[in-house]
Amino acid sequence: MEYIYLKVLFHFNVNMVCFTWTQNIFRHLLNVWLFFFNRIIGQKECEGNIIHGCSVESIHDTETRLNFVACMIRDNSNPQEAFHRCSKEFTVDVETIQKCFSGLHGRELLKISGEATHALRPPVSFIPTVTLDGAQRRQATILRNLFEEICACLSESGLTPKACESI
Repeated sequence: MEYIYLKVLFHFNVNMVCFTWTQNIFRHLLNVWLFFFNRIIGQKECEGNIIHGCSVESIHDTETRLNFVACMIRDNSNPQEAFHRCSKEFTVDVETIQKCFSGLHGRELLKISGEATHALRPPVSFIPTVTLDGAQRRQATILRNLFEEICACLSESGLTPKACESI
C-alpha cells in the first residue's frame, strides 16, 4: 500500500478504518456516555482497533500514517507492544495516541469504526475490505492488484496519472 500511495501520491486520499465486529451498547449516566463493547473479536483485537483508530486520527501525514499502521499490523499479537515498537520507528505523537487509547475518545473511535463497518453495502464478508470512492467494487481484484483498481477508478473519474499509463 505504501508503494502504491507513492506512485499516485497526488491523486487520492487514504482513509483507514479499522474493521470491527464490535456491537455497541450505550448508556447515559450522569451526562457521561459510557460505551460497553460486546467484544466478539476478543480483548487484544479491541485494543489493537482502538490504537489503530487513535493513530489514524493523530497522524496527519498520510505516508507516515500508512507506514505506522503497516508496522503495527505486521506483528499485532500484543497491540500495546506493537504500538511502542512502531512509535520508535516513526515520528508520532505517542502521548496523544496513548491518551486517546486510555480514555473515552478511543472507545468513541471504536464505535465510529463499528458503525462504518456495519454501514457498508453489501455487508463486509471478509477482511480487508477496500472501498474506492466509497464503493467496494471488485474485492477479489482489489486484493490481487490494488494499484490496477486505483488506476481504473481514477480513469473512470477522468484522471490518468503517468504511473497508470502502462496499465
